[in-house]
Amino acid sequence: MDKALAEAKDDFVATVKAIAINSPDCHRRNPNGGLQALGISVYAVTTRLRNSGVTFEGLVDDLKRDLAQAILAKGPTISDTGAALGFMDQSAFTRAFKRWSGRTPARWRAERAGPAEGS
Repeated sequence: MDKALAEAKDDFVATVKAIAINSPDCHRRNPNGGLQALGISVYAVTTRLRNSGVTFEGLVDDLKRDLAQAILAKGPTISDTGAALGFMDQSAFTRAFKRWSGRTPARWRAERAGPAEGS
């Protein structure tokens, strides 16, 4: 029973993630954007998420962090990555990325690249 309940919560969170990532309002952390697709009120969605230990804002932040890391790993500039995620300027993106990951996008990219050859 506990396993079934946990899986139901995970499925709901996964469903909301899938909707949020495809919602044009996702970058605004606006739950009204695409959540009508679930057929329940935004209040009910946010309540169910909270009961699963997740907030809509936190879920969107996690999605944006994952997307930012995926884009940065492919090589675009930090500024272009921020713009792709809806940030108005590079400094706003850098602050958000540091809040998400504990380091700047440049440092994350450098750490991911590993030690320089010949060092």
